[in-house]
Amino acid sequence: MVRTTPISTLLLLSLAAGCATAPERASHRAFNEMRREREEAPEVELDGSYESYVRYAMAKSPELRGDFERWRAATLRIRPARTLPEPVLTYGAFLRTPETRVGPQRQRVGLRQMFPWPTRLTHAASSAAHSADSAGRRFDARAVIIRRRVAEAYWNVWFIHRAKVVDREEREIIRALEQTLRARIEVGASDLAQLSQIDLRLSRLDDRIDALDETEHQLAARLLGVIGAPSGDETPVSDTPPVIEPPAESLRALLAAAIDHPRARAMIAMAEASDERALSERARRMPSFTLGVDWIETGAARMDGVSDSGKDPLALGLGVTLPIWVGSYRDREEGAHAEAEASRADADAIGLANQAEVRASLAGLRDSARRVRLYRHTLIPQARANYESVLGAYQAGRSSVADLLLADRDLLELSLGAARASADHAIAWAELESATGRPVSARGHAPQTDQPPPPPAASPASPDATVPENTPVPADTTPATAGEPTR
Repeated sequence: MVRTTPISTLLLLSLAAGCATAPERASHRAFNEMRREREEAPEVELDGSYESYVRYAMAKSPELRGDFERWRAATLRIRPARTLPEPVLTYGAFLRTPETRVGPQRQRVGLRQMFPWPTRLTHAASSAAHSADSAGRRFDARAVIIRRRVAEAYWNVWFIHRAKVVDREEREIIRALEQTLRARIEVGASDLAQLSQIDLRLSRLDDRIDALDETEHQLAARLLGVIGAPSGDETPVSDTPPVIEPPAESLRALLAAAIDHPRARAMIAMAEASDERALSERARRMPSFTLGVDWIETGAARMDGVSDSGKDPLALGLGVTLPIWVGSYRDREEGAHAEAEASRADADAIGLANQAEVRASLAGLRDSARRVRLYRHTLIPQARANYESVLGAYQAGRSSVADLLLADRDLLELSLGAARASADHAIAWAELESATGRPVSARGHAPQTDQPPPPPAASPASPDATVPENTPVPADTTPATAGEPTR
């Protein structure tokens, strides 16, 4: 039966402390999975959809890459935290050679290894592992933030693109009306004053389209910056509007997700790292041991016949540190505990802020959905009916160009308002996902069947009317609320 001493047991435990712990293995596994996922991700091409921009940002964003490298650096700091101190090799040469019975001692070589108290290394490694976990959660939080920024930039570009389409269609309608008015002027049914109003409206539309072009350039540059694409690249945008739908999850589930946000989990991991560091600092109160061996080179004895002449002595030594600065160790431990409490307080603050953001985002979703419904099913149908009524009155000579332009402007502004509400809904959805720190599932819905009927073709009010029967009516530009989701 092998008998062990307390000192040998402590030395064995110190050696065992140099082995990988369960938190370290879990940290390395999580990082390696993400590294493989990033390395094996296919090349992303921007096809105009919102998700393609998100995938591009996840692959190319310098900010996300920076957080990934910080995560990698934190993971690589785990093993050094549990490593034993470097062994020390010593050498000494005797300036005055001591004479011994077996011969003169000339030089000495020693090797020493310090073994800290075992829990000092194990807790230090666990602290580094939790710090790596915190870096991983910060990487996840950065991905959530970038996704939100991509949504804000993309849907603003989408709205400008949609506004340009609406304004250009409007310009074609006004130009067709101009041709109609010129025909009426030729037969004396109108005057140049009304034509001047048309020209003014066309000039304003041209200026508005030019301004939208410049705004689109600005927003496209911001979108490229968010996703990490080179400046000057094309930014195609899909014509598909966002689907207007409510979240499928309950408020309680969303609020719980807000508390479990990656940013909050990063702070909790930092608190756990500080707790482990406090335990490691507490181990400083316990002694450390130094095990050493010395070899002394000895020459031959001056006298003949001396037994063991020239035999080199070999010495085994043991040293023990004396932890006498207890107050300093206690301050380090309490400081680590204070940092843990600070991180937990930060986690609580993040959770409360995210819960408030969840409620605000839900309010934004409800408001934008309400506005889209109002535009689609009430305001735009009413404005179209009013336009058709004014157009018929104008064809019959009972209304002026000013009345027709006013009705047309109302329909234009409502169409743009519907597009703006749809973009706001998509941005509010991204804000909700940013507040929860994860994707939010949408409630399923059936295709809508209550679409407003297409406007009837305008017809002249009397047989001798001089206005052609195909006088254009503004098209329905309201974003759809059903179809393939773009999120």
